[in-house]
Amino acid sequence: MKSKIDIKNNPTIIAIATRFKGAANQHLDLLNSGVETWNQTRKEHPQLQPNLRNANLRRANLSQANLSGADLASTNLRGANLTSANLSGADLSGANLSGADLRWADLSGANLSGANLCNAVLCQANFSEVKFTSANLRKANLSGANLSDAQLSEVNLRGADLRWANLRRAVVSVSDLSKADLRWANLNEAQMIRTNLEKANFEGCTVDRIFTSELNLKGVKQLNLAIAVLDNPTVTVDNLEVA
Repeated sequence: MKSKIDIKNNPTIIAIATRFKGAANQHLDLLNSGVETWNQTRKEHPQLQPNLRNANLRRANLSQANLSGADLASTNLRGANLTSANLSGADLSGANLSGADLRWADLSGANLSGANLCNAVLCQANFSEVKFTSANLRKANLSGANLSDAQLSEVNLRGADLRWANLRRAVVSVSDLSKADLRWANLNEAQMIRTNLEKANFEGCTVDRIFTSELNLKGVKQLNLAIAVLDNPTVTVDNLEVA
């Protein structure tokens, strides 16, 4: 879509846009001018605080876009292409990311509270230190994703693919991981409290120093759980409660 703003001939519009109520519309027009123009403008104006709250970016191609620190609260990103995008520190609370493609995206430190990521493709994405309070990740593909130090409270991860995911030091509480696939995931030092793990698959997970409490383990597959013992070779157990 062609931009309504001539950024190259009038770069001061960036500073103006941040001062007025219409900043969101100005920023949306800029983003619609293309990722290359958007990224160049952010590089030239590092003080820009993107305001895209409530914007409709459904199925938008935002691959490799620099959206770090952006206000994307309640934004419609359903089916959007955000592969390799930089969303670190962004506010995505209440955003609709269902079916979106965020492979290799950086969302470290982002706020995804209340966000809808149902059926989203999140392979190899960086969710380190992300807040997922009340987020919907049902059937999301998180294979190989980095969720270290993430906060997952009251999260729906039913049927999610978490194979090879890094959940080191993550806190998972009052959440639904029933039928989730966590094979070969890293759960070292993670906390799992009052969570539904019914029929989840934990085969081959590493669970060194994991803390668990009040889990529903009905029908769980948990063979060959790996525990490192000091400098000795890794040993395996077959029961998460014992581990």
